[in-house]
Amino acid sequence: MLSEKHIVAATRFGLGVTPGMMDDMRDDPRGWVVAQVEGAVTAQEYDVPMLDERLSVIFPKAGAGDAKTISRRREAFINSAREARIGRALSTPSPYVERLTRFWFGHFTVSTSKLIMLVLVDWYEAEAIRPYILGRFRDMLAATTRHPAMIWYLDNVASVGPNSPVGRRGKQGLNENYARELLELHTLGVSGGYTLQDIREVAKVLSGWRVTTRPGEGAMRVAFDASYHEPGDKTIMGNVIRESGPGELDELLDYLASSPATAHHIAYRFAKHFVADVPPTALVDLLQRRFLESDGDLRELARSLVEYGNWSEPAQKVLPPEDWGIAFARLVSMQAMGVSARIRSAVTQMGQSSYSAPSPKGWPDELNAWLTPETIIARTSWARHLMEDEDIPPDPRDILDLYGETIGEAERMIIAGAPSRVDGLSLIAAMPRFNLR
Repeated sequence: MLSEKHIVAATRFGLGVTPGMMDDMRDDPRGWVVAQVEGAVTAQEYDVPMLDERLSVIFPKAGAGDAKTISRRREAFINSAREARIGRALSTPSPYVERLTRFWFGHFTVSTSKLIMLVLVDWYEAEAIRPYILGRFRDMLAATTRHPAMIWYLDNVASVGPNSPVGRRGKQGLNENYARELLELHTLGVSGGYTLQDIREVAKVLSGWRVTTRPGEGAMRVAFDASYHEPGDKTIMGNVIRESGPGELDELLDYLASSPATAHHIAYRFAKHFVADVPPTALVDLLQRRFLESDGDLRELARSLVEYGNWSEPAQKVLPPEDWGIAFARLVSMQAMGVSARIRSAVTQMGQSSYSAPSPKGWPDELNAWLTPETIIARTSWARHLMEDEDIPPDPRDILDLYGETIGEAERMIIAGAPSRVDGLSLIAAMPRFNLR
């Protein structure tokens, strides 16, 4: 039987309760979570398809098929990536590490809203996010800034310094999309004190950073091209960045990563994602202080979050559809092989598709975004659909025993009295104790 602290460890910091979790946590659920970021439990490594294979999906050779065939091939490619992501979450021995990966991917969102992004999003997660989630924020910031997916997604490929050699020959000018999101979403936050002129100056620094591709050589990279770069010094929030070509970006990232405004923005988003839509001020202050004291050490940030408080607060964060599908499959011990496609289909129909956030802000995770009477009905229906395909569904009473006294007596009686196992499991999938973490 799991205690409230066991369930907090499994849900707030993980991907849901599993039947064997008590054996893993024993009497130290907090230590179980911390061990994952200390290295006692390691994150899974995985391969992604080679670049040439990816590019051939987007840019097929002549005679590769008609438009419908090509479209189906592209959809199959991204669905395979989505299912692989769900599969990793179902089988990971390090659910907190996987949650951290998902948080940081959401923080530095890229999305399939552009055609080429269909074959770049999971590659970006593997290269620019996953290796850095327990490193330093400055390193992840640099990795995302210089990744082809980010340069494509936020239109820096279309940004040309007006006074650059290329800019003086044509009508192209600065594209400020990436500069705006770099300040508002990735670092300083919307209240970070910058102005529209600062955004324009950041766009000047970013000009010249472009994507180069060499099909046949397995290469796609971001490189600095001086012919597109705006010359001259740039002044950002009173700080002068002297003209130095590619060196300007590193100077900018050093400044942004060390700013107290960035520390506050990261601390607030971190606490908001894991604890409450309006997180405790004391927790935000703690995380901000640890971020600054450790020079943006994300392992320290992850550890500090777990060590905060007595874990007695009621669950306040809602499970978005993908996390709900993963948590339900883990709870009823569905295997990653084969079920990932079914979960992918379910969560897509519930309004959330992996790697396809509607904007650079990522997917919302506020309570009112995903927990409504309509969404509860949809979750009940999909739980039933998933369970009807199982030869022998788990006994809901065993799951009730697993949750122990954390489920109220009235709710327990309704679930235990359901006319079938499938009905009982569907009710579990809809209960607040399962949908909140």
